[in-house]
Formats: sequence, C-alpha cells, structure tokens
Amino acid sequence: MVDDIPPADRTTPEGDVLLAELAGGVLTVYRRPLELRADSRTDLADAVRVAVGEAVARALGIDDDLDDLYGDDEDD
Repeated sequence: MVDDIPPADRTTPEGDVLLAELAGGVLTVYRRPLELRADSRTDLADAVRVAVGEAVARALGIDDDLDDLYGDDEDD
C-alpha cells in the first residue's frame, strides 16, 4: 500500500519519520518522505528498497542495519 505521509504519532525507534512500515500484514510505503530524500528515479528506487528492508526487519525484530545484506560498503 502507498500513503502520502505517515501518521504523526508513529516514528522509527530512533524517532525519525517512517518511510515504510509493516503492520498487521500490510506493508505501507510513505511516498512524500521518500521523494524528499531522492534526487533522481534511481535514488528513489534505492530509498524504497532500503525503507522496505528496514520495515520488514523491524517487524521481524531483527537488526535493521542492512549494509551487509545489500553490500553497501560505504564508511559513515
């Protein structure tokens, strides 16, 4: 499912804006926050991929640091 923005009362565990969430068996992607983080269609596709992965990881109760999963070797 795609919604424009997440509900104001829901955030990530770190207090950030939700980009996607899996709740009640429904995966919801929040369009506007994702679009604000992307400069191109490629960036948007990458942002959606990571947001969905993190939402699924949170729902399953596993670490949502996806660098190893996606092979992102950038140093922060």
